[in-house]
Amino acid sequence: MTRPDPDRPVVPSELLQAIAALDSALEKQPPLEEPLVLWRVWNRDVQDFPDGPLEPGDTIEDAGFCDCTLHQGHAMSVAGRGTALVRLLLPPGVRVMPLWYTGGEAAQGLVFLARGTRLRVEAVDEVGGWDFPVVTALVLLPGDPLPEPVGDIALSLPPRDEIPPPAQITRVVWGPDEPRLLR
Repeated sequence: MTRPDPDRPVVPSELLQAIAALDSALEKQPPLEEPLVLWRVWNRDVQDFPDGPLEPGDTIEDAGFCDCTLHQGHAMSVAGRGTALVRLLLPPGVRVMPLWYTGGEAAQGLVFLARGTRLRVEAVDEVGGWDFPVVTALVLLPGDPLPEPVGDIALSLPPRDEIPPPAQITRVVWGPDEPRLLR
């Protein structure tokens, strides 16, 4: 019998049960039938990745659950200098778990993606007047090989919303993520 590594923290069983419950709930969701655009914020500057600046064609894996929102305005209320607003393009077949809740007077559509979600960066745009870049990333289906990049993927997207978020949307700060760049 091997003894546990004394330098490795012990993960509480309640946390392991919660992770297993979220994994199970995501597996039970029906796959998307239509493409979907979600938004999130990375608490990391796109110029500050360990292997260099984030560029189109890079693949990223998010080891944790990927929390997103349906509302660009909500994500923009969280983004700021040193972060990145991320527009996620979800193809049919991706499983998502919606978690609707109300914060203040605004309904916020929170959506989870599974642990280990892979993304391929399609564009990194600087938008005039915004303190943060906009990263457009395609969510890759689990187990699928990396598809060839499509140069005009942004043409199929809804136009960017440049209207500032409504005042009633409260600022929500999500815990920092550590997306891993796979080059």
